[in-house]
Amino acid sequence: MRHIVYWSFLLTIAALLGGSAAYFAWPWAQAASDAATMTHPLPTELPTYTPAPSRPRALTTAVPTATPTSVHLVSPSGRENFLILASDNDSKKPTSVAPDTQVIIFVSYDTVRQQIYIVSIPRDLYVQIPGYIYDKIDTAPEYGGSFKAVISTVETDFGVSIDHYAWVGLDGFIKVIDTLGGVDIDVAHPMVESDFPDDLNPLTCKYCVRRFYIPSGPQHLDGTTALEYVRARHADLIGDFGRSQRQQQVLLQIKQKMQHMDFSIFPSLIEDMKGSVTTDLGLPEMLGLAKSVLGVSESSIHSYYLDIPDGYTSDENIPVGNGVEDALIPNWPKIDSLFQCILSDSAYKGCPN
Repeated sequence: MRHIVYWSFLLTIAALLGGSAAYFAWPWAQAASDAATMTHPLPTELPTYTPAPSRPRALTTAVPTATPTSVHLVSPSGRENFLILASDNDSKKPTSVAPDTQVIIFVSYDTVRQQIYIVSIPRDLYVQIPGYIYDKIDTAPEYGGSFKAVISTVETDFGVSIDHYAWVGLDGFIKVIDTLGGVDIDVAHPMVESDFPDDLNPLTCKYCVRRFYIPSGPQHLDGTTALEYVRARHADLIGDFGRSQRQQQVLLQIKQKMQHMDFSIFPSLIEDMKGSVTTDLGLPEMLGLAKSVLGVSESSIHSYYLDIPDGYTSDENIPVGNGVEDALIPNWPKIDSLFQCILSDSAYKGCPN
């Protein structure tokens, strides 16, 4: 029962993020064009790509960026701050190297006013890794040895305190969806991706890729297709920001199914989730928190994204080894202002984007 309580809570938090009208209105013209000309969604031959070398422990040159706040933000009375993390478990890295963190979500829960503040932190955000150098925040585990390096990075760079954390792996995601009987998703636009990782297929190499296609409209997704839907990156013109929307959409469907599920299915779900959730919360804490969070109204959920259109970040190239990579350079004055507002007694009145 312990694992399903953890999972239910995480799904509850994620589902409370809600969907975005902007996502459903986004013109995926290229995806639609590809879908119209595709004669077969899965090719008979699987292309492969060459794995990238291990990430260097130092960058050639740090990209100039504004300095994050040096003031530690004190949370108001009755606040609990959480960091929800998720990463690939595709064993592409050596066993001695922790996997990159793909999802980073800061959640501040006002237990007094029953308000929830959520900030999605982009995995490509270029930050100072405490004790090391500047790099993308998702690579912090490679430097610190575990996902907890992401926690210390968020605390140091954003000036916040993390009271509790939860790490969710991809292990068991497909099984959970299949155990629930699949999910019903209204796919806004056709999705086509020719270089989707085939790393979870035991019959292929861990660096193989394949093509997938999901048509638009109401779709019933099994576990494998649901994973494609939430992992796809290149099929979305807004990249990681669009992927976050799709993840929330699927999580909402999972939450709704779990609310109405037969208790007899719980043992199967518990088995599926073994080893896939790590958290510092004990069972009594989790039960009380989950009950409290479920009582928060939708109008009391405040979501924020550190995206480019709102001026929180800018897209630039950073030097890595002998090459360059795209990264999101933080606009620290604007980010600091947002977190100062969120971690204030007046946050319920609204914080500017």
